[in-house]
This record gives sequence, C-alpha cells and structure tokens, in this order.
Amino acid sequence: MKRQLRLYNVLFPIWMLFLWPGVWLILLPGNFLIDSLVLLLAMTALGYAGRMAVWKSAIFKVWGFGFAADLAGAGITLGLMLLLDRLAPQWNTFLVPGGQLLVLPGIAIAGVLIYLLNRRFSFRRTALTGAQVHRLSLALAVFTAPYTMLIPSEWIY
Repeated sequence: MKRQLRLYNVLFPIWMLFLWPGVWLILLPGNFLIDSLVLLLAMTALGYAGRMAVWKSAIFKVWGFGFAADLAGAGITLGLMLLLDRLAPQWNTFLVPGGQLLVLPGIAIAGVLIYLLNRRFSFRRTALTGAQVHRLSLALAVFTAPYTMLIPSEWIY
C-alpha cells in the first residue's frame, strides 16, 4: 500500500517558492498591491496631505520590508514546527487541537518586524512627523501581517 504524504504547512510555505518559481509572479505583485492599498488608505483615514508623494517615496521600502518580514515569520513558523516535530514526532502538529495556533508567533514576529523596519527606514525621505510615521508603521503592521498563515493548508491543497 502506497503511503500518502501530506505536507501540513502554512499558506506561505518557504519550500513552495523553490518548487514552483512561478509563485513569485503572484506573491510579489500581490504584496505590492496590498501594501500600496494599506498605505494609501491609512494616509487618507489619518488625513495626511501629499499622499502620492509619500507613496512614491516609501512604497518600495514598505514592500521590501513587508516581504522580508513575511519570510521571517514563515521561517519562524517552520522552525517551530520542525522543533515540535522533533520533540513529539508522534503528533502531527497541525492535527492536534489548537495546532493551527502554532503560526501565531510567526505572525506576531512578522508584524513587529513590519512596524520596526517601516518606522526606522521607510519614511526617512518624507515630510511626515514622528507621530505620523508611527501611525503609518502601526497601520502597516496590523493590516499587512501574514494572517493567511492561519488558513489550514488542507483547505488549499
């Protein structure tokens, strides 16, 4: 009898980027669009003037840092899964009750990195005040954190 192999992982698994390089063609523009939308909507909601100038100055940094933070969060999640698999090999970490919650540290770390990197680097060449940079960085962290990692992979594959 052939044994069926299932890879229980997150929606954004690191191995998928290497097995299917075309995934980059979806992820990169998708992240750019989401980051652009969140940045522009946050500036609109907060009543900032010169939104397009800020967007042009900061979007590529916001996009790059966001993608790097998502990769770091996925790496943390993968590391946690591998560690738990080593400690308790009899469990499939995503099949135990509440197992999907193992992605929460990865999501939290990605959100914190998004905030810190954007606050420190993304808005340097803009006319925004420190408080405005803080609010925009916080909005980006909250709304662009990789929540899709909470979606069980069996729903997708």
